[in-house]
Amino acid sequence: MRARPVILGCALLAAAFTALTAPAAAQPSRSPAAPAAGLDTCRQAFNNVCDDPALGGTGACPAASDRTDCTTRERGLSRRASFFGYDDRILFDTARHPWSAIGHLIFDTGVACSGVLIAEDVVLTAAHCILHHGALVPDGDFVAARDAAAGPVSARVIDAHILPTVRDDPDMRRFFRDNSDWALLKLNRPIGAELGYLSVEAVTDNRPLRRDLISFIALVLIAYIAGFALKGVERNILQGLAAIGMIVLVVFAYRAFFGDDPRLERVWQAGYSADTGDHLSGSTDCRLLEFRASGLIGHDCDTVVGDSGSPLLVRRGEDWAIIAIVSHTGVSVEPDGPGSNRFVDRSYAVSTSVVPDPEAVFGASAPTP
Repeated sequence: MRARPVILGCALLAAAFTALTAPAAAQPSRSPAAPAAGLDTCRQAFNNVCDDPALGGTGACPAASDRTDCTTRERGLSRRASFFGYDDRILFDTARHPWSAIGHLIFDTGVACSGVLIAEDVVLTAAHCILHHGALVPDGDFVAARDAAAGPVSARVIDAHILPTVRDDPDMRRFFRDNSDWALLKLNRPIGAELGYLSVEAVTDNRPLRRDLISFIALVLIAYIAGFALKGVERNILQGLAAIGMIVLVVFAYRAFFGDDPRLERVWQAGYSADTGDHLSGSTDCRLLEFRASGLIGHDCDTVVGDSGSPLLVRRGEDWAIIAIVSHTGVSVEPDGPGSNRFVDRSYAVSTSVVPDPEAVFGASAPTP
């Protein structure tokens, strides 16, 4: 009977932890279509060699286009970016798969985001990229494979699908919190047949949620204690069920604390950051930090405005899968201003577990030529 206070104490601590992990305020990551000058727009950026002649470099890059290599990678949180102490980004070769399937979305509204092909003519991105002054405005171009020998490949967005609740009431704070910040875009031609497209994989925390574990403990204790109020066969049956429940609980707890943890898995992120111009940039070794019940996934991939809608990827042998879409950074207060070096502990992405099958949304018919 001494175990009861310990179990109750564990339950209270877990409940307190759940209450303390409420979502922070959301900061979306959109950007103007035109890339900012004087940043990291050189093709040789992030090679750890200063090539900017204006900053004392080799001159292999135009002036004011190789900032990071010539200054420092030490960075924090600003209004336009979230770094976790250090800018780990590199540039990817978009002539190669899977990077060829990740494109630059340049909308007629002047907003630019990132997106990824999940079918021959369907792009997955963030919903806030196509919401303009409360209206759904998806008109724009999807441009990919700029490094390919034949030049970039582009297609026009002709239709879009988002959740009806987002369409009817585009409250950004709500849909960031509710894991609704995703959109499917239909293209006017199947460029994914040429560039390839990526599969979607639902990755969740396979360790049971704490509240489920607490509920199960409570049921087992209730069944065991209730058995003392009965006699004979009924008591034996109920206490036998409680004993079986305890065995299941041990397995349950083992999985919770010692099972495979997706937060240890290597994750890639790639998008069209505003400070890298037409070059695809991203991280090759970031981690998943948190799984919210809503489906939001906390991560530590370095992101800049323009990366909204870019994919978080995992490698499965020779294949790649999308597990989430970059959405926003969770911050409780605004930073002091541009250049602030205040650090953030995580950013958020939308789990692809909530994304519908493109054929169920747009049908399997051929796109408009």
